[in-house]
Amino acid sequence: MSRIMEESKKTLKHFTNVSALKKILKTGLKFSDGKNWLDKDDRFAFEFYYKKTKKHVQAICFCDSDDTAHHWKLPLNMNVDQVQENDEDIMCYIGFSSDFKECLKLYFQLSGLVEYKKYAELNSYIQNKKIECILKLKKYHYSVENEFRVLYISDKEEEKFIPLDILRKYITKIIIARNVSKEKYEEIKSFLEKENLGDKINKSSLRQSQRWQKGIEKYFECNNNKNIYND
Repeated sequence: MSRIMEESKKTLKHFTNVSALKKILKTGLKFSDGKNWLDKDDRFAFEFYYKKTKKHVQAICFCDSDDTAHHWKLPLNMNVDQVQENDEDIMCYIGFSSDFKECLKLYFQLSGLVEYKKYAELNSYIQNKKIECILKLKKYHYSVENEFRVLYISDKEEEKFIPLDILRKYITKIIIARNVSKEKYEEIKSFLEKENLGDKINKSSLRQSQRWQKGIEKYFECNNNKNIYND
């Protein structure tokens, strides 16, 4: 199956925290100038593009694959079993229907998958391409992100959003990290119900899946072959 066909079947996820989620559902999804991104090489590309073209670049990043432990990363000093009550510390993602991707490409024509390259591949990849190619180019080490990037380029600095009415049309789910108390989860759910999105919420099963655990239990409890156990 070609990459284009694979891409068309995937749905997008935007990772954020609950505090930002509440803002997004009030104002829309804001583009970033990249100045606060952890990847300084990514930030360099935007700065270099402005240096050469005098045009400002902003972006919104989505995940174009199943979520991974990389996407649900936690601060290094955080206990994985620590219950979170602060909205800024509770990770989540907004999931969108597959049609959302085509909508973004229609409104923002430079939208598309990020290319991940090793340093040895850099020159051959850039050769004969327009400078815009560096705006969707990252080091191979980040390939687990499977990023779909939406770009907005303008002659002046300005705030830019994906409008709320467009977002709401394509939202299919809102997944919350598991490390929240029952009371906090119900508080978030109550907020989403007021936004008519209460039926979209669920908890992530990546770090703890009852289905996975029961699958293991079922096999070994139902299998009477004693040879499957170590002596």
